[in-house]
Amino acid sequence: GVFPIQSANAIGASGAILAVVAISRLLPLAGCKFKRSWNVLLFAFGVASMVACKTRAALAGFLVGVLLVLAFSRRARIVAFASAVLGLAVYTVSLALNAAVQPDVLWNRIASPGGAILSFLERGQNQDQLESLTGRTEWWHLAWRQFMEHPWTGLGAYAGGKFGVLSKNGFGDTPQLHSDYLETLVGTSLWGLIPLLIALFGTWWLLVRFVRSPALRPFERQLTLEAIGVLGVITVRSFVNVELIWHAPQFFLAVLGYAELLRRRAKWGAHQTARV
Repeated sequence: GVFPIQSANAIGASGAILAVVAISRLLPLAGCKFKRSWNVLLFAFGVASMVACKTRAALAGFLVGVLLVLAFSRRARIVAFASAVLGLAVYTVSLALNAAVQPDVLWNRIASPGGAILSFLERGQNQDQLESLTGRTEWWHLAWRQFMEHPWTGLGAYAGGKFGVLSKNGFGDTPQLHSDYLETLVGTSLWGLIPLLIALFGTWWLLVRFVRSPALRPFERQLTLEAIGVLGVITVRSFVNVELIWHAPQFFLAVLGYAELLRRRAKWGAHQTARV
């Protein structure tokens, strides 16, 4: 089976991406139509995966991805409505997972929605674990120190974070630094970070540029909209996980590849027009 062979973070990320794609196809752009029953099932499966794994980064990425899809599809009213629905859904799920069976405890949770949601997001962690982002801040501090000692060479891609930082400081069971940017910085220094940022920001710029382009067919604009939602999930998660670089980053490469396809087609079309 998938779980627990795959980590909770990986399952939560997949659930967030499936749910964002399902939302974009339940509210498609003009000229596109998808099977509603299948996408409702896909959305439910994605949300259930996120909730079961309790992955906070995936939940945050999902919320950002949905808002981006709604904003770029020019559905301002739906944005406000969806925000309220999503907030209610998170609250309801937190009650279902955390409230005790006693009626008085359940009533107290209902009367204090903030406490119920906070209890769900805490995942049973103490204050120190929450403040350290489940140990991430300590790993990042150690990674920054190693980068300052090797600012121009790095410690080796896919090896610096694991062996030069974590294993060296007694965190051998942790596979990576849980940050795309620090993992790249420690591994390959600025020579790897700069191309990564160019690829990420370039992908964002191309997708935002083409999502409303009249030169694209409706289905192509729909795919661009979905790519924006998926990239929103990936970007949020990239700050606390290795979503963009860890081999193989299928989600990011799929979005980047589609953005590059749009760029080349636009360039080729302009070239053909100039020749005519």
